[in-house]
Amino acid sequence: MKTTWINSAYALELINIIRDSYTLRPDGNLSYKIETTFYLDPLFGLIKHSHDLDEETLYSTLKEAIEKCYKKDKITNTNNLTIEFDKACHLKATKKEEYRIITQINIKNIYLLPTITINNCRISFHNSIPKKYQAARDKTLLSHEDRKLKNQENYTFVCITTSATNTEHAVNNATGALSCARAIFQIGFKKNRQLLAQSSEYEYPTNSIIQCGQVHTLHYISGKSVRGECWMNPSFRNDQALTLRSPQKTIDNLKSKIALLKKCLYLPHLFSALNNYVDATDRKDPELRFMKLWSTLERLTMTHESATLIKRASFFFQDRALHQAILESLRTSRNNHIHGGHPPINIELKNYHLCSFIEHLLNFFIINPFKYSTTEELKNLISLPTQSKNLKTQISMLKTVQKFIGESKH
Repeated sequence: MKTTWINSAYALELINIIRDSYTLRPDGNLSYKIETTFYLDPLFGLIKHSHDLDEETLYSTLKEAIEKCYKKDKITNTNNLTIEFDKACHLKATKKEEYRIITQINIKNIYLLPTITINNCRISFHNSIPKKYQAARDKTLLSHEDRKLKNQENYTFVCITTSATNTEHAVNNATGALSCARAIFQIGFKKNRQLLAQSSEYEYPTNSIIQCGQVHTLHYISGKSVRGECWMNPSFRNDQALTLRSPQKTIDNLKSKIALLKKCLYLPHLFSALNNYVDATDRKDPELRFMKLWSTLERLTMTHESATLIKRASFFFQDRALHQAILESLRTSRNNHIHGGHPPINIELKNYHLCSFIEHLLNFFIINPFKYSTTEELKNLISLPTQSKNLKTQISMLKTVQKFIGESKH
């Protein structure tokens, strides 16, 4: 897909200001006014593209494209800007190197979890760190003594192989793929409510069940560390390693869902939603989690318009009026929080409701019982009208849907 502008008129306005900020010096180099950066950032925010590169690389590539076009003709033809941007991105995408990221997850290291591939990342699970990477990882952790980094006891090690243009791109790819796997675990587990718990966090559990360890280290295929770099996990909670209640069911569920993802023709949408869901459940602050869960629901239903969101998210329930009432209440709480600064009451319960709606949608999108190939088809389905004359047809379809979304949890 060619790069375009979300709003061409606004983009042109910013380009004109940026153009006037540049000067071509006699030596052929460019200089620009310091306030140019205030306009480069919003211009970058207006780009619509499909390049698989990290944000930092994309931003620097846009700056390079602007400078090249300015040197050529002072950006007299603004169409050349997106053309040069695409050329540079395609070139950088071809110059990829293979990396391996070593990290941990809080599943107890006694299971034989399968090797999986998600979004071109190969993920393998190990009950102990592969010897090839142990020395380099240990050295990296020791070199950051002030951070008190260490491997978590009894956690499963994860090795993620990815091709990337740079280290940031590699880590983004790897953690994104692992987040997708964690989301599959999350929606497959039964959420046990502890009715006598002193904290509502346990009465209405919405935390990430499968969590990452404290630190990710980056390696070459040889095992050598990449410049001794490491990335901290901002959501690290240092919980005890998790014992699976039904290991084989968990493993079978992971395998089947990964197999379905491989067939998915709208994977970018689904991959993004799975990542958003885990990012929300990773958040320690329940109010922030509430906001991010609502954002995930917006992404899944493909709308920011509240009435449309409520209609689509309630599609999977025969008692739609009841679930629409719940969603309307959640929407009101969210708006009061954003616009009025009023933190929602019973926040954990609200998060529990949101997770329920999200997991219904995710399950349906992954299983895809009607073999849809586009998000437009999904959108049309969950946008079906609710007038009484259509109920018989819809109930028949809902029964088919429920056969899939009502699978037993484990």
